[in-house]
Amino acid sequence: MLVYSLLDSNIQGNNFREFLLYCLETSTHFSITVTNPQISLSEFNRFLYKSFQTYSWYCYKTYETPLTIMLYHSSPLLLPEIIKYFTCLFPKNTKGIEDICFFNNTKIMFGSVTHEGIAQLLLSSEPDIKSFEKFAKWSNKVITPKDCEFFPDLKKLT
Repeated sequence: MLVYSLLDSNIQGNNFREFLLYCLETSTHFSITVTNPQISLSEFNRFLYKSFQTYSWYCYKTYETPLTIMLYHSSPLLLPEIIKYFTCLFPKNTKGIEDICFFNNTKIMFGSVTHEGIAQLLLSSEPDIKSFEKFAKWSNKVITPKDCEFFPDLKKLT
C-alpha cells in the first residue's frame, strides 16, 4: 500500500468538486462521521449501506463517546448532496457531518479527519497518484504497522 498525505492546506472550489466526483466514480463506498445527532440525511437514504457506532475510525479514536458512522454506496448522483455539507475538504462549519472517507470494496482509498486537517490517499500502485495530482499536491508517506491500525477495513463490518 502506498500512502500519500495532502500537502495543500485544503482542497477547495472546482478542484474539490472534481475530486469528490472522481472519488464517487472510482470508489464503491464512502463514509461520513455524524457529529450532530439531530441532523437528518434523508437525501442520502437510498444509498445507505450501513450505519453504526465505533470508538475508532480513520486516524481517530475516542474513549468515552462513540463515533456515529454512516456508510453509503458511492454514486456520482450524490455529488450535489455532499456539496451541501462539504464546501471544501476541511470546512470551518461542518453542518453536522465531517471526516469523509472513500473505499474500494473493503479497503480504504482516501481518508480525512476534518477537525485535524488530515487527509491521505491509500493506493495500491504508484501510477494511481497521477489521477489525484490534478486536484491537489500530495507527498508520499512512509507508514508503520501501528498506523495501519487506524485504517478501517469494511471486511470487519460484514
